[in-house]
Amino acid sequence: MANISVKKLSLVDGAEELDLPDEAAVILDDLRNEIRGITPIVKQQGVKILYSYGTPESCGKLSSAIGRHKAQEIKKILSTVRLKPKDARMPKPEIVKVERSGVYTSQDFARLAVLISDPVGIVVKMGSKRVSHEWEPGKILLLMPDTSLQPKDKDGTGNSEAEGKGMDKPLELSDFFYTMIPVEYHHQ
Repeated sequence: MANISVKKLSLVDGAEELDLPDEAAVILDDLRNEIRGITPIVKQQGVKILYSYGTPESCGKLSSAIGRHKAQEIKKILSTVRLKPKDARMPKPEIVKVERSGVYTSQDFARLAVLISDPVGIVVKMGSKRVSHEWEPGKILLLMPDTSLQPKDKDGTGNSEAEGKGMDKPLELSDFFYTMIPVEYHHQ
């Protein structure tokens, strides 16, 4: 069984949690209301299932508010792991829900994610590290490249390989907003 640690999140473990700017809290409420009337589109790749709500109008507003109030803090945090934002076009923000397989942040990006719905237990995986965390609505997670975010399963590991073994229903990660930040390593 994988060794799961429970502690304050730090980017060296794959993710760091930040507070949502006050201005963004109102936008987050608008976003919750917007997605109530949207039926998500199912996107499946092999065993991975993602439910996409697309990019409601409030996504851009939330992304802008986070950028205005958190850009310097995000740059500072990224620099602690020798990363910096790359001058490149950022992908459109999106609202998604995922099942057991979670979401993976590819090598050239850091991911910003904000929980929209109810609190959820998650496991952040980066290499052999696994950190358990209770994600609260309105909290920003900054995820490292090559990191995955998965819902906790019955044994608390977020182990998607255990899929189908004693699971009576699919695990779901609650609705969340995310956007990607193109990053590159810098040498000091």
